[in-house]
Amino acid sequence: MNVALVHHGRGAPAVHDLAASLRELGHQATVLGSTPTPLDPLLEHRGFATPLAHLPFTLGALLRGHYDVAHAFSPQDAYAALLWRHSSGRPVVFSCAEPIEREQLSNGRLRLRFLRTALEESDAVIVHDDAACAAAWRWLALEPPVIAAGDGAGHEQLYRSLLAQT
Repeated sequence: MNVALVHHGRGAPAVHDLAASLRELGHQATVLGSTPTPLDPLLEHRGFATPLAHLPFTLGALLRGHYDVAHAFSPQDAYAALLWRHSSGRPVVFSCAEPIEREQLSNGRLRLRFLRTALEESDAVIVHDDAACAAAWRWLALEPPVIAAGDGAGHEQLYRSLLAQT
């Protein structure tokens, strides 16, 4: 299985833990990250949820990669993955990597739209711990399944079930 792990941050331990776990199981796991662009501070100054400027590059990398599954770790990255799904027909998993808090939902332009799109349109939504699950329940009345970031077998099972549905 060829999995794209999409996260705009370079130092996301959960993403790299999952990549290592999937590789140990014999799968290809590519971490698609990005570097900040000069445009992001300007967008942030205008009140937009950032980072945003990396989305076209992320979409291009997904389209070139021939991936079976795209697994995104932020709402913005899920948005790019969902655009990829429209042309590839492949499943998208969204990990709510950061616990949802009220401030997150209301402090940036497009922030709520990105989160709502990621939650409603992804083929699967998961969290990595019980705290994130409790926050999703508290703020959005969602009970996403908990799969630890380092649980490659749990993720593999999820990916296989999604691929069987396509």
